[in-house]
Parts: sequence; C-alpha cells; structure tokens
Amino acid sequence: KSFNGNKGLVTLKYIMEIENQIELEKNDIQNLNKLIYQRKQELMNYETELEDSGSILNSLSENRKSLKMAAGVIALNGKGIKIELRDGDRELKEGENPNNIIVHDQDVLHIVNDLKIAGAEAISINGQRLSSISEIKCSGPTITINGRTYGQPFIIEAIGPVEDLIQITTGIGSYSYLLTTIYGIDVRVYEEDDIKIPAFKLNGDLQYLGEGD
Repeated sequence: KSFNGNKGLVTLKYIMEIENQIELEKNDIQNLNKLIYQRKQELMNYETELEDSGSILNSLSENRKSLKMAAGVIALNGKGIKIELRDGDRELKEGENPNNIIVHDQDVLHIVNDLKIAGAEAISINGQRLSSISEIKCSGPTITINGRTYGQPFIIEAIGPVEDLIQITTGIGSYSYLLTTIYGIDVRVYEEDDIKIPAFKLNGDLQYLGEGD
C-alpha cells in the first residue's frame, strides 16, 4: 500500500487499531467460552438445589444480582486505574496536521478496548458508565458519551486487575504509549484503591424495544 499511488500510507496508528481489533475479537471469543461454561455450571447448580430443597429461588436471586452488575444498572466500586487524557501542547512541525495533537473519539475508544482486553469489569468516562449501548463521538474539542458532552480532561476509570490495566496502558508499544511518545498527547495513568463507577443512566426512553412473548 505504501507504494500504491491510489491509496494513502498505512500509519502506525492504523496498524495498531487493526491489531487491537483482532485482540478484542479474540477476547470476545474467550469471554463467550467462559459464559458458556458459567451457564453450564449454573444449570448444574439449579438441578442440585432443586433436588436438595425443591426450589431454586436462592440461586436465582444471586444470579439476578450478578446480571444487574454485569448490565451496569447498579453502582460499583473497587481497585483499578484512572486515566487522564488531554490534547498535546507541543509545537507542530512544518505542515503537520493539528489533529495529531488532539484527543479524538477513536483514541478514547482504543484505550477503552485495551482496558476490556486487560480484564476491566466496569468502565466510566467522565462519570458516565459504559454499557453495551453507550456511544462515544467527537463534537469539536469535546466528546459526547451517553448523549452528554464533556470537555477536557477526559477521565477514564476502570475497575479490574490493576497490574494488567497498568501494563496495557503504559507498556512500551501500547496505544497510550504511542499517543504520548509519537503524537505528544498528554496521557496520565494513576493506580486507585477505591474507584467508584456509577450505574448506567439511559439518556431518554427506549422507543423500539418491547418485551417478548
């Protein structure tokens, strides 16, 4: 592609995005396999409890709480990391695109994906809990998350295995390392003992979903 005049250069950033997407897909497959195993274990537990006590209400109650935590509808707290993202303040090279030192939605998305790969169990951005229907998009110098717009700094908080989260956000070759060393974007990572991530709040009512039969 580099020698094809009809196509642009393949940048390091683009290559890392593709590699990240591949890792994310692998991670999704691993999570699905874990989910299959968990569901089989739950079924066995239900059968055992039904035989022992004639009821599975206790197991269903515990499972309900776990599902609510996974869905993001209850607030959580635990150990994790906090990441602060700010536009770079270095001088631009002659002819350089000013967008190179600006934090974009794809940068936030890439870091979020890295955190998921590292095992983050809950993530928020500027106090907005991320869920399966959350959106992240640029709005000029701001970023819109869950329908709410925020300016800098962009604060990403994640609960999960601290060492893995730090490694994937500060290690040489990581996307955050690329942003800092090549593009000059300000990325700061802090280890936190007690991160509080709020419950997901839907911005408006769901208009097209209904209960099935």
